[in-house]
Amino acid sequence: MENRKKNKKQQLIGYLKKAFMGIFVAFCMLASAELVLRLVHGPTIAPISVHSSTTKRSQNGQDETWFYENMGQIRNSYQHQPVGYFRPTSNVPRFAVFGGSSVRGGTNNIDHRDEFTALAANISGIHGVNLGNPAVDSHDLLRILLEFKQYPFDAWVIYTGHNDFGNTYFYQRYQGWTGGVLAHLQGGLERLQLYWQLRRIIGFPSGNTSSPNPDPSKQFSGPKIDQNQKDRALRYYEMNINRIIYEARKANIPLIFVVPVRSLFINPVGGCIENEPCSASLYLEAQELLTSDPTKAVSLLRQAADHDTVPLRILSDAQDFIRSKSDEEGVWVIDAPALFAKDERADFPASQLFQDHVHLSAKGHQQMAAILAPVLKEVINR
Repeated sequence: MENRKKNKKQQLIGYLKKAFMGIFVAFCMLASAELVLRLVHGPTIAPISVHSSTTKRSQNGQDETWFYENMGQIRNSYQHQPVGYFRPTSNVPRFAVFGGSSVRGGTNNIDHRDEFTALAANISGIHGVNLGNPAVDSHDLLRILLEFKQYPFDAWVIYTGHNDFGNTYFYQRYQGWTGGVLAHLQGGLERLQLYWQLRRIIGFPSGNTSSPNPDPSKQFSGPKIDQNQKDRALRYYEMNINRIIYEARKANIPLIFVVPVRSLFINPVGGCIENEPCSASLYLEAQELLTSDPTKAVSLLRQAADHDTVPLRILSDAQDFIRSKSDEEGVWVIDAPALFAKDERADFPASQLFQDHVHLSAKGHQQMAAILAPVLKEVINR
Protein backbone atom coordinates (compact mmCIF):
# COMPACT_ATOMS: atom_id res chain seq x y z
CA MET A 1 0.00 0.00 0.00
CA GLU A 2 2.77 2.41 0.95
CA ASN A 3 4.64 1.62 -2.26
CA ARG A 4 1.48 2.33 -4.29
CA LYS A 5 1.05 5.74 -2.61
CA LYS A 6 4.69 6.47 -3.12
CA ASN A 7 4.45 5.57 -6.80
CA LYS A 8 1.37 7.79 -7.25
CA LYS A 9 3.15 10.67 -5.57
CA GLN A 10 6.17 10.22 -7.82
CA GLN A 11 3.91 10.05 -10.88
CA LEU A 12 2.19 13.29 -9.82
CA ILE A 13 5.54 14.98 -9.31
CA GLY A 14 6.58 13.72 -12.74
CA TYR A 15 3.45 15.14 -14.37
CA LEU A 16 3.94 18.48 -12.63
CA LYS A 17 7.57 18.63 -13.78
CA LYS A 18 6.52 17.89 -17.37
CA ALA A 19 3.76 20.50 -17.20
CA PHE A 20 6.15 23.06 -15.77
CA MET A 21 8.76 22.32 -18.44
CA GLY A 22 6.10 22.55 -21.14
CA ILE A 23 4.97 25.94 -19.86
CA PHE A 24 8.58 27.09 -19.52
CA VAL A 25 9.45 26.03 -23.07
CA ALA A 26 6.29 27.67 -24.44
CA PHE A 27 7.13 30.86 -22.55
CA CYS A 28 10.67 30.86 -23.94
CA MET A 29 9.37 30.35 -27.48
CA LEU A 30 6.83 33.17 -27.14
CA ALA A 31 9.43 35.46 -25.55
CA SER A 32 11.85 34.71 -28.40
CA ALA A 33 9.14 35.38 -30.98
CA GLU A 34 8.29 38.67 -29.26
CA LEU A 35 11.95 39.69 -29.23
CA VAL A 36 12.35 38.93 -32.94
CA LEU A 37 9.16 40.84 -33.80
CA ARG A 38 10.35 43.86 -31.80
CA LEU A 39 13.70 43.78 -33.58
CA VAL A 40 11.93 43.66 -36.95
CA HIS A 41 8.95 45.94 -36.31
CA GLY A 42 10.12 48.06 -33.38
CA PRO A 43 7.96 49.01 -30.40
CA THR A 44 4.21 48.61 -30.70
CA ILE A 45 2.01 51.50 -31.77
CA ALA A 46 -1.32 52.37 -30.19
CA PRO A 47 -3.76 49.94 -31.90
CA ILE A 48 -6.72 52.30 -31.95
CA SER A 49 -8.11 54.68 -34.54
CA VAL A 50 -9.00 58.02 -33.00
CA HIS A 51 -10.89 60.98 -34.40
CA SER A 52 -9.06 64.30 -34.38
CA SER A 53 -9.29 67.66 -36.07
CA THR A 54 -5.97 67.02 -37.83
CA THR A 55 -6.49 65.25 -41.13
CA LYS A 56 -4.69 64.80 -44.41
CA ARG A 57 -5.94 66.75 -47.38
CA SER A 58 -5.80 66.09 -51.09
CA GLN A 59 -3.65 68.56 -53.03
CA ASN A 60 -4.06 69.15 -56.78
CA GLY A 61 -6.05 65.98 -57.21
CA GLN A 62 -3.22 63.84 -55.83
CA ASP A 63 -3.38 61.36 -52.97
CA GLU A 64 -4.03 62.74 -49.51
CA THR A 65 -0.83 63.79 -47.81
CA TRP A 66 0.50 65.72 -44.82
CA PHE A 67 3.18 67.49 -46.89
CA TYR A 68 3.32 68.61 -50.50
CA GLU A 69 5.61 70.67 -52.71
CA ASN A 70 4.50 74.02 -54.14
CA MET A 71 6.81 76.39 -56.02
CA GLY A 72 9.94 74.87 -54.55
CA GLN A 73 8.62 74.89 -50.97
CA ILE A 74 7.33 72.00 -48.86
CA ARG A 75 4.04 72.99 -47.25
CA ASN A 76 1.78 71.08 -44.90
CA SER A 77 -1.92 70.37 -45.27
CA TYR A 78 -2.90 70.36 -41.59
CA GLN A 79 -1.98 73.74 -40.07
CA HIS A 80 -4.98 76.03 -39.64
CA GLN A 81 -2.72 79.04 -40.11
CA PRO A 82 0.10 77.75 -42.33
CA VAL A 83 3.56 78.93 -41.27
CA GLY A 84 5.54 75.69 -41.41
CA TYR A 85 6.98 75.70 -44.90
CA PHE A 86 10.53 74.85 -45.88
CA ARG A 87 12.74 73.77 -48.77
CA PRO A 88 13.12 70.06 -49.56
CA THR A 89 16.83 70.28 -48.73
CA SER A 90 18.96 72.84 -46.97
CA ASN A 91 22.61 73.87 -46.91
CA VAL A 92 22.29 75.25 -43.38
CA PRO A 93 21.33 73.47 -40.13
CA ARG A 94 17.63 73.51 -39.30
CA PHE A 95 15.23 72.09 -36.75
CA ALA A 96 11.47 71.47 -36.71
CA VAL A 97 9.12 71.78 -33.72
CA PHE A 98 6.01 69.61 -33.42
CA GLY A 99 3.11 69.81 -30.99
CA GLY A 100 -0.32 71.26 -30.36
CA SER A 101 -1.56 74.77 -29.69
CA SER A 102 1.10 75.29 -27.02
CA VAL A 103 3.53 75.29 -29.96
CA ARG A 104 1.41 77.08 -32.56
CA GLY A 105 -1.69 79.24 -32.34
CA GLY A 106 -2.72 78.85 -28.71
CA THR A 107 -1.60 82.19 -27.27
CA ASN A 108 -3.81 85.21 -27.84
CA ASN A 109 -2.50 88.34 -29.54
CA ILE A 110 0.85 86.98 -30.73
CA ASP A 111 1.81 85.54 -34.09
CA HIS A 112 4.29 82.82 -34.98
CA ARG A 113 7.24 85.22 -34.84
CA ASP A 114 6.70 85.57 -31.08
CA GLU A 115 6.21 81.85 -30.41
CA PHE A 116 9.10 79.90 -28.95
CA THR A 117 10.11 78.18 -32.22
CA ALA A 118 10.97 81.49 -33.89
CA LEU A 119 12.43 82.98 -30.71
CA ALA A 120 14.70 79.95 -30.16
CA ALA A 121 15.81 80.16 -33.79
CA ASN A 122 16.75 83.82 -33.30
CA ILE A 123 18.69 83.09 -30.11
CA SER A 124 20.53 80.04 -31.45
CA GLY A 125 21.09 81.28 -34.99
CA ILE A 126 19.66 78.00 -36.30
CA HIS A 127 16.79 77.97 -38.78
CA GLY A 128 13.57 76.72 -37.18
CA VAL A 129 10.29 75.52 -38.68
CA ASN A 130 7.10 75.62 -36.60
CA LEU A 131 4.95 72.59 -37.46
CA GLY A 132 2.59 72.72 -34.49
CA ASN A 133 -1.18 73.02 -34.73
CA PRO A 134 -4.07 73.17 -32.26
CA ALA A 135 -5.42 69.77 -31.10
CA VAL A 136 -2.46 67.74 -32.39
CA ASP A 137 -1.77 64.85 -30.00
CA SER A 138 0.71 61.96 -30.07
CA HIS A 139 -1.57 59.88 -32.34
CA ASP A 140 -1.49 62.67 -34.96
CA LEU A 141 2.16 63.42 -34.38
CA LEU A 142 3.33 59.88 -35.05
CA ARG A 143 1.44 59.76 -38.36
CA ILE A 144 2.80 63.17 -39.39
CA LEU A 145 6.39 62.23 -38.56
CA LEU A 146 6.20 59.01 -40.54
CA GLU A 147 5.78 61.15 -43.65
CA PHE A 148 7.95 64.07 -42.53
CA LYS A 149 11.05 61.92 -41.95
CA GLN A 150 11.80 61.93 -45.69
CA TYR A 151 12.97 65.55 -45.38
CA PRO A 152 16.48 66.14 -44.01
CA PHE A 153 16.48 68.03 -40.70
CA ASP A 154 19.15 68.26 -38.03
CA ALA A 155 16.78 67.85 -35.07
CA TRP A 156 13.15 67.29 -34.20
CA VAL A 157 11.74 69.06 -31.16
CA ILE A 158 8.69 67.36 -29.66
CA TYR A 159 6.35 69.17 -27.26
CA THR A 160 3.30 66.99 -26.80
CA GLY A 161 1.17 65.57 -24.00
CA HIS A 162 -1.58 67.98 -23.01
CA ASN A 163 -3.80 67.05 -25.95
CA ASP A 164 -3.63 63.30 -25.37
CA PHE A 165 -5.63 63.89 -22.19
CA GLY A 166 -7.62 66.92 -23.35
CA ASN A 167 -8.75 65.07 -26.48
CA THR A 168 -9.74 62.12 -24.32
CA TYR A 169 -12.35 64.48 -22.89
CA PHE A 170 -13.29 66.50 -25.99
CA TYR A 171 -13.69 63.40 -28.14
CA GLN A 172 -14.89 61.19 -25.26
CA ARG A 173 -12.31 58.51 -26.01
CA TYR A 174 -12.12 55.09 -24.35
CA GLN A 175 -15.66 55.05 -23.02
CA GLY A 176 -17.13 51.82 -21.71
CA TRP A 177 -13.97 50.62 -19.98
CA THR A 178 -14.94 51.53 -16.43
CA GLY A 179 -14.82 47.89 -15.38
CA GLY A 180 -11.06 48.35 -15.28
CA VAL A 181 -10.01 44.67 -15.35
CA LEU A 182 -10.65 44.14 -19.07
CA ALA A 183 -9.05 47.45 -19.94
CA HIS A 184 -5.89 46.62 -18.01
CA LEU A 185 -5.77 43.12 -19.49
CA GLN A 186 -5.96 44.44 -23.03
CA GLY A 187 -3.49 47.16 -22.12
CA GLY A 188 -0.90 44.54 -21.21
CA LEU A 189 -1.48 42.62 -24.42
CA GLU A 190 -1.28 45.77 -26.56
CA ARG A 191 2.35 46.23 -25.54
CA LEU A 192 3.26 42.92 -27.22
CA GLN A 193 4.21 42.75 -30.89
CA LEU A 194 2.78 39.20 -30.96
CA TYR A 195 -0.65 40.54 -30.05
CA TRP A 196 -0.39 43.40 -32.55
CA GLN A 197 0.72 41.13 -35.42
CA LEU A 198 -2.07 38.63 -34.66
CA ARG A 199 -4.58 41.48 -34.78
CA ARG A 200 -3.33 42.35 -38.26
CA ILE A 201 -3.50 38.75 -39.48
CA ILE A 202 -6.95 38.06 -38.05
CA GLY A 203 -8.25 41.46 -39.07
CA PHE A 204 -9.69 42.76 -35.82
CA PRO A 205 -11.25 46.17 -36.38
CA SER A 206 -9.55 49.10 -34.67
CA GLY A 207 -11.66 50.35 -31.81
CA ASN A 208 -12.89 53.90 -32.21
CA THR A 209 -14.60 55.23 -29.13
CA SER A 210 -14.45 58.95 -29.83
CA SER A 211 -17.03 61.43 -30.97
CA PRO A 212 -16.22 62.95 -34.39
CA ASN A 213 -18.11 66.18 -33.73
CA PRO A 214 -17.41 67.77 -30.34
CA ASP A 215 -19.51 70.88 -29.66
CA PRO A 216 -17.24 73.84 -28.70
CA SER A 217 -20.19 75.73 -27.19
CA LYS A 218 -20.66 72.89 -24.70
CA GLN A 219 -17.00 72.00 -24.33
CA PHE A 220 -17.10 71.46 -20.57
CA SER A 221 -20.56 69.93 -20.25
CA GLY A 222 -19.73 66.40 -21.42
CA PRO A 223 -19.32 63.28 -19.27
CA LYS A 224 -16.37 63.47 -16.92
CA ILE A 225 -13.25 61.43 -17.60
CA ASP A 226 -12.48 58.76 -15.00
CA GLN A 227 -9.14 57.28 -14.02
CA ASN A 228 -9.51 54.24 -16.28
CA GLN A 229 -9.82 56.50 -19.33
CA LYS A 230 -6.81 58.54 -18.22
CA ASP A 231 -4.81 55.35 -17.70
CA ARG A 232 -5.63 54.20 -21.21
CA ALA A 233 -4.73 57.61 -22.68
CA LEU A 234 -1.43 57.46 -20.79
CA ARG A 235 -0.70 53.95 -22.06
CA TYR A 236 -1.24 54.95 -25.69
CA TYR A 237 0.76 58.15 -25.19
CA GLU A 238 3.72 56.08 -23.96
CA MET A 239 3.41 53.69 -26.91
CA ASN A 240 3.34 56.56 -29.41
CA ILE A 241 6.34 58.27 -27.80
CA ASN A 242 8.35 55.04 -27.89
CA ARG A 243 7.48 54.62 -31.56
CA ILE A 244 8.49 58.22 -32.34
CA ILE A 245 11.89 57.53 -30.75
CA TYR A 246 12.22 54.37 -32.84
CA GLU A 247 11.36 56.21 -36.08
CA ALA A 248 13.74 59.09 -35.31
CA ARG A 249 16.54 56.64 -34.57
CA LYS A 250 15.90 54.79 -37.85
CA ALA A 251 16.08 58.11 -39.69
CA ASN A 252 19.19 59.12 -37.71
CA ILE A 253 17.50 62.31 -36.47
CA PRO A 254 18.41 63.72 -33.03
CA LEU A 255 15.24 64.03 -30.96
CA ILE A 256 14.65 66.73 -28.35
CA PHE A 257 11.69 66.18 -26.03
CA VAL A 258 10.45 69.10 -23.98
CA VAL A 259 8.52 68.03 -20.88
CA PRO A 260 5.24 69.99 -21.20
CA VAL A 261 4.64 72.62 -18.54
CA ARG A 262 1.27 73.30 -16.92
CA SER A 263 -0.11 76.01 -14.71
CA LEU A 264 -0.95 74.57 -11.30
CA PHE A 265 -2.50 77.66 -9.73
CA ILE A 266 -5.66 77.57 -11.83
CA ASN A 267 -8.93 75.94 -10.76
CA PRO A 268 -9.61 72.40 -12.01
CA VAL A 269 -12.34 72.47 -14.64
CA GLY A 270 -14.21 69.24 -13.93
CA GLY A 271 -16.33 68.14 -11.02
CA CYS A 272 -15.87 65.17 -8.72
CA ILE A 273 -16.40 61.48 -9.48
CA GLU A 274 -17.56 59.03 -6.84
CA ASN A 275 -14.78 56.88 -5.34
CA GLU A 276 -12.04 59.06 -6.87
CA PRO A 277 -10.12 61.95 -5.26
CA CYS A 278 -11.88 65.28 -5.80
CA SER A 279 -9.67 67.77 -7.66
CA ALA A 280 -11.64 70.78 -6.39
CA SER A 281 -11.15 69.73 -2.75
CA LEU A 282 -7.45 69.10 -3.31
CA TYR A 283 -7.08 72.51 -4.94
CA LEU A 284 -8.82 74.32 -2.07
CA GLU A 285 -6.72 72.48 0.52
CA ALA A 286 -3.57 73.46 -1.37
CA GLN A 287 -4.52 77.13 -1.36
CA GLU A 288 -4.93 77.08 2.41
CA LEU A 289 -1.43 75.59 2.83
CA LEU A 290 0.49 77.82 0.40
CA THR A 291 1.77 80.07 3.16
CA SER A 292 2.23 77.58 6.00
CA ASP A 293 3.43 74.52 4.05
CA PRO A 294 4.26 75.37 0.42
CA THR A 295 5.86 71.95 -0.24
CA LYS A 296 2.67 70.14 0.74
CA ALA A 297 0.64 72.71 -1.19
CA VAL A 298 2.56 72.00 -4.42
CA SER A 299 2.02 68.25 -3.96
CA LEU A 300 -1.71 68.83 -3.57
CA LEU A 301 -1.82 71.15 -6.60
CA ARG A 302 -0.19 68.44 -8.71
CA GLN A 303 -2.73 65.93 -7.47
CA ALA A 304 -5.56 68.37 -8.21
CA ALA A 305 -4.34 68.72 -11.81
CA ASP A 306 -3.96 64.94 -12.19
CA HIS A 307 -7.45 64.21 -10.83
CA ASP A 308 -9.23 66.92 -12.85
CA THR A 309 -12.13 65.13 -14.58
CA VAL A 310 -11.74 67.51 -17.53
CA PRO A 311 -8.03 66.79 -18.02
CA LEU A 312 -6.78 69.75 -20.02
CA ARG A 313 -3.30 69.33 -18.53
CA ILE A 314 -0.76 66.57 -19.00
CA LEU A 315 -0.63 64.13 -16.08
CA SER A 316 2.37 63.93 -13.75
CA ASP A 317 2.95 60.30 -14.84
CA ALA A 318 3.20 61.40 -18.47
CA GLN A 319 5.70 64.14 -17.56
CA ASP A 320 7.76 61.57 -15.65
CA PHE A 321 7.63 59.21 -18.62
CA ILE A 322 9.18 61.86 -20.88
CA ARG A 323 11.84 62.53 -18.25
CA SER A 324 12.70 58.82 -18.26
CA LYS A 325 13.60 59.00 -21.96
CA SER A 326 16.77 61.01 -21.23
CA ASP A 327 18.77 57.76 -21.15
CA GLU A 328 17.70 56.78 -24.68
CA GLU A 329 20.29 56.93 -27.44
CA GLY A 330 19.84 60.00 -29.65
CA VAL A 331 17.33 61.61 -27.28
CA TRP A 332 17.67 64.84 -25.32
CA VAL A 333 15.11 65.82 -22.68
CA ILE A 334 14.48 69.38 -21.53
CA ASP A 335 12.71 69.37 -18.16
CA ALA A 336 10.83 72.62 -18.70
CA PRO A 337 8.79 72.45 -15.44
CA ALA A 338 12.05 72.28 -13.48
CA LEU A 339 13.78 75.00 -15.52
CA PHE A 340 10.98 77.56 -15.75
CA ALA A 341 11.13 80.54 -13.40
CA LYS A 342 9.37 79.72 -10.15
CA ASP A 343 6.28 81.34 -8.70
CA GLU A 344 6.87 83.52 -5.65
CA ARG A 345 4.35 81.45 -3.68
CA ALA A 346 5.86 77.99 -4.08
CA ASP A 347 8.11 75.76 -6.19
CA PHE A 348 6.12 75.59 -9.43
CA PRO A 349 6.35 77.50 -12.74
CA ALA A 350 5.38 81.14 -12.34
CA SER A 351 1.76 81.97 -13.11
CA GLN A 352 2.65 84.92 -15.35
CA LEU A 353 4.27 82.48 -17.79
CA PHE A 354 0.83 81.06 -18.64
CA GLN A 355 -2.25 82.36 -20.40
CA ASP A 356 -4.41 79.56 -19.00
CA HIS A 357 -4.00 75.94 -17.84
CA VAL A 358 -1.53 74.97 -20.58
CA HIS A 359 -0.94 77.79 -23.08
CA LEU A 360 2.12 79.94 -22.56
CA SER A 361 1.91 83.71 -22.30
CA ALA A 362 4.26 85.88 -24.36
CA LYS A 363 6.71 85.73 -21.43
CA GLY A 364 6.25 81.97 -21.32
CA HIS A 365 7.26 81.64 -24.97
CA GLN A 366 10.34 83.76 -24.25
CA GLN A 367 11.21 81.52 -21.29
CA MET A 368 10.75 78.36 -23.37
CA ALA A 369 12.95 79.74 -26.15
CA ALA A 370 15.67 80.64 -23.65
CA ILE A 371 15.91 77.06 -22.35
CA LEU A 372 15.51 75.43 -25.78
CA ALA A 373 18.13 77.47 -27.70
CA PRO A 374 21.27 76.22 -25.91
CA VAL A 375 20.17 72.60 -26.24
CA LEU A 376 19.59 73.11 -29.96
CA LYS A 377 23.11 74.48 -30.34
CA GLU A 378 24.54 71.56 -28.37
CA VAL A 379 22.65 68.96 -30.41
CA ILE A 380 23.19 70.43 -33.85
CA ASN A 381 26.81 71.52 -33.30
CA ARG A 382 27.78 68.40 -31.36
